[in-house]
Amino acid sequence: MHSLFSKILISFWGALIVFVGLTLWTTSHYLESIRSETNLTHPRAQLYHYIHQAQVIARSQDLNAIRTWLIELDKRETIPYLLIDQQGKDLLNRHVPQHLQHRANRYERRMDHAGREHSHRRAIVINGNPYWLLPDFQSVTLNRVLSRPRVFAIPVILATLISGIVCF
Repeated sequence: MHSLFSKILISFWGALIVFVGLTLWTTSHYLESIRSETNLTHPRAQLYHYIHQAQVIARSQDLNAIRTWLIELDKRETIPYLLIDQQGKDLLNRHVPQHLQHRANRYERRMDHAGREHSHRRAIVINGNPYWLLPDFQSVTLNRVLSRPRVFAIPVILATLISGIVCF
């Protein structure tokens, strides 16, 4: 038990346990703060919150304001949100998967059936044209998750601090 190998092994495993525990705690704390910040508990509620934000911006500002808001949303969120027009094109000219084009077409048909004068709760009307904000869950990749600083920074900082303390 007094060998150098034992000391290094115990230090390594101790640091690993502390790191995992602190990572789980900070991740849990961070997610809880995000949830309480937005006061939403369901992904659908988050989507409707973003739709409402986009509708407010579309009513009070121009197309460039919507583009800026969408770029900021894309930087923040791990899940890409696409704003799709009647032709199935994204406002930021990103690739729109076929399943999202079909969903946008379905919303368009529902809106046509109900009549254009009746506002659809999902429609974001920009310059008289309806757009639909749709999350693309299938486009979430590991690279996209790791490129978001808030997701990756906390564990890296914790690992650096804990390993520095143990090595010291």
